[in-house]
Amino acid sequence: MKPTEQTKMHVISTYVKPARLRGEKTIQVRVGNVQKELGWVNRTPSVFSTLLSKEFQQEAGVELVEKRGGPPSGGPSTTWQFLFRVLAETKGPAAVAKVS
Repeated sequence: MKPTEQTKMHVISTYVKPARLRGEKTIQVRVGNVQKELGWVNRTPSVFSTLLSKEFQQEAGVELVEKRGGPPSGGPSTTWQFLFRVLAETKGPAAVAKVS
């Protein structure tokens, strides 16, 4: 399985689904935490780009609200923290339109 797919599956099962079950409206995901939880080294660019991707956001049913804590350059870093809004569980056209 590709690192992108592993990242998506991990974040959805570890962050998104539990938050949705608890009725939370937002989640925070730190790049370095995901990398560590998956037991990876030197995968920061992969985790960063996956979390930033529209494909991940649509699949997870989340919308990026803010990314913070990274370097001034804006490039990949373990310190980036992504704040996502948890959308309604349906993945119909309305949910996709909001994320686009």
